[in-house]
Amino acid sequence: MTAVPSDAAVNFLLAESVRQELGGKLTIIGLYPGNQITIPKGTKQLVTSIAFAFIVLDGDGTFSTTFSLRAPSGKVIFKDDFLQRSVKNPGEPLIVLIAVQPFVTDETGKFDISLHLDSATYPRSFTVDFAP
Repeated sequence: MTAVPSDAAVNFLLAESVRQELGGKLTIIGLYPGNQITIPKGTKQLVTSIAFAFIVLDGDGTFSTTFSLRAPSGKVIFKDDFLQRSVKNPGEPLIVLIAVQPFVTDETGKFDISLHLDSATYPRSFTVDFAP
């Protein structure tokens, strides 16, 4: 039997790099606090590596796993890209890691990313903005 995870139990982190270790630990490099990437003034294009970590704490079952990413302009960067079939066991977190290398954009503002587990959608966002 499948129990769809609740939206409130899905945490989202944005970092330069995230790697899953033995024992369920995560190694996080370059965490962006508040899911905000700040770029120097005068920069015309952001070129970096980014990683998205979705940590699903409740629910259980096997889910078809996809994600989508949309720029502030509405431009679709990724549309329902299939990741894998994810298995969420009761009492254990499901960790979905997405790396984009390189991440290149000339847009600033709010980017929308969504994790999809079967028909359930978990929308999150991050911002790219210039330093004050």
